[in-house]
Amino acid sequence: MIFPIFFVNQSFIEMKRLLILIFFFTFWNLVFAREMDTIRLKEVVIKSQVNSDPRRIEINHSDEFNKSAGELMQKIPGVSITKRSSFSIEPTVNAFKYDQVNTVINGCTCGSGSCPNRMDPVTTRISPEEIKEIQIIRGPYQVRNGQIMGGYINLVTNKDPHFEKFTFGGGIATEYNFNGNGIISSVRLNGGNQLFDLHLNANYRKFDNYVSGDGTEISSSYRTYGFNTSLGLNISENQRFYIDYIYSEARDVMHAGLPMDAKYDKSHIYSLDYSYQNIGSVVSSFQLTLYGAKEDHLMTNEYRPNVRAALANTPVWSDNLGGRFEFMLNPFKKGVLYVGADYKQISKDGFKEVSIYKNVCTNPPVSFDPPKEMKFSVWQNSQSQDLGIFMDMKYYFSEKFKFSVGLRTDYIKNDIRDPDQDFFELYNGEINPDDINTFNYYFQLNYDLPDNYNIELSTGHGTRNPNLLEQFINHFTVGLDAYEYVGNPHLKAEKNNQINLSLSKKHEFFYAYLDVFYSKMTDYISAVEDTAIRRKFTPCKDPKYAKRFININNAQQYGVNFGGNIQFLKYFNATLDFTWVYAQNLDFDEPLPEIAPFTSMISVGYKFKNIRLNLQNESQAKQTRVAVSMEERESEAFSVFNINASYLFFNKLTLGVAIDNFFNKNYYRHLSRPYKNMDTNSMFYESGRNFKIFLKYNF
Repeated sequence: MIFPIFFVNQSFIEMKRLLILIFFFTFWNLVFAREMDTIRLKEVVIKSQVNSDPRRIEINHSDEFNKSAGELMQKIPGVSITKRSSFSIEPTVNAFKYDQVNTVINGCTCGSGSCPNRMDPVTTRISPEEIKEIQIIRGPYQVRNGQIMGGYINLVTNKDPHFEKFTFGGGIATEYNFNGNGIISSVRLNGGNQLFDLHLNANYRKFDNYVSGDGTEISSSYRTYGFNTSLGLNISENQRFYIDYIYSEARDVMHAGLPMDAKYDKSHIYSLDYSYQNIGSVVSSFQLTLYGAKEDHLMTNEYRPNVRAALANTPVWSDNLGGRFEFMLNPFKKGVLYVGADYKQISKDGFKEVSIYKNVCTNPPVSFDPPKEMKFSVWQNSQSQDLGIFMDMKYYFSEKFKFSVGLRTDYIKNDIRDPDQDFFELYNGEINPDDINTFNYYFQLNYDLPDNYNIELSTGHGTRNPNLLEQFINHFTVGLDAYEYVGNPHLKAEKNNQINLSLSKKHEFFYAYLDVFYSKMTDYISAVEDTAIRRKFTPCKDPKYAKRFININNAQQYGVNFGGNIQFLKYFNATLDFTWVYAQNLDFDEPLPEIAPFTSMISVGYKFKNIRLNLQNESQAKQTRVAVSMEERESEAFSVFNINASYLFFNKLTLGVAIDNFFNKNYYRHLSRPYKNMDTNSMFYESGRNFKIFLKYNF
């Protein structure tokens, strides 16, 4: 079999790199021509090792650092990243994005960002060093952890330790990036015995602006620091308490793809877990989680060119409270039943405070001395509440044949408590949304075929209720384009009907997978220009009108993920993963916005005794399918190579070097937002060649 390499464009890649790619594909064909294999990709999580469980990504922290949790996830098959800055990076799963993907920490704890431009997604709340495992579900095939429309990502930090006797250890690590003068440092301490365990992870990051492949300085600097501390108490052989607290703070974050920057972003996340295992013959276990999250965020245009006309500072904040409980039951011999409920409450508020120095809508502009002061509400003191009840059954007809079914219903209540007058008048006072009831379900059949083949068929119905931005934002620029956006309190919940077929084969030396999916969506939330709503700020500028959020009747997505990993020549391993998604807005007869093009990730690793070496290639095709109504731009194809090498001394000290973008390509990702409100009109280019050196010591 031959895989397509149409995305390799010789105008942008030297023959040397083309030959390397051909070698990878040829090697893949030689190995798999005799015995094709495939891997299951539904509840997907990936290890780098051959024959690993594809539903669990165990993170290896012996290599160089990742800048953020978002950057860490871009290495996962089928996951792309939306990038607004080097700090604000958010994952998409098979083209599902933003709140269509339920991203949580430890299965429940979450923090909803306070910035309407998503400067602060959940992935900015946690340092990559704290993540032990990433769990991914592609599709609405999960009902136990909140509403899921198109995907689920669980960032796991609190994997239970096993201390038989008193143990104390930890580690320190640091890395320096030459391009961007980047410094990353972390300290880890942990210890305990059979009765308790204590963990502490502190981290610091500082990056200046980096230089792209053509030597252009890219506005990308930021500073972050924070810590994660947890205490586990084993109060009996079967009962355990776990207390966790995460603090993170970012300072002076330059968001090149957004109209403002962040002066600071402070986040607190705390949670309490209680579990009771092996209770009895019918009730097997019980788990309870309570959590809270609070964020304080300040945006500013202080470093942007329009500050000469008006200085805008926007302090916003959000509060999150919630929890879940779950029983695992054994009502029959060949299966288990999970029943439980979860609840979350999100509150948001804040103001945009503007000092106007100059009226740019007059000719000539009129100056104000002292400046004219104005204040506008951002979230209009809005709140969302979601109560969900679920049931999930796993039944084993035999050792090879498993059936799963999940049911979930949610009751959602959103309200606005301090509306602006113009928003109130726009809807004639009818600004409180109707309560929403949603119903999610899935069915899944999994069968082990002879010769270590596996087939899995999944189908499900997922929903997503409108978020507070889509219902209550009032004249803020939050999209790809230059329009002001206005919320719609009468939006319906999005609905996704999806089917996946997954094939896999496991062999002593390789594992491979193929996953295809089709998704039909109704009441998809988008936005259109509304000529009844004129632009509110700088009304002399284009566009003259605002966009209002609406539901569109029909949209669809379908695509494929395929690849695998292989062990060869004893000390070598290779991983190949490919993703392609087609998405269409059927009502507008145009592509859905922000869909990553055909993408490949290929890596070859070498490990012998204490030596590790890894070569990685990422390639993306040109994306010409763009949403014209959203003023989305086409993107060019690219192919970049990264190299990583390390040596372990005395089984404690790791010294490593890495080179990102080895051939110094000048490129940008399709999902990276272009520059906004900058002196230079440019795409958000990635870093050029970057040398890194890292040092890690464990004790």
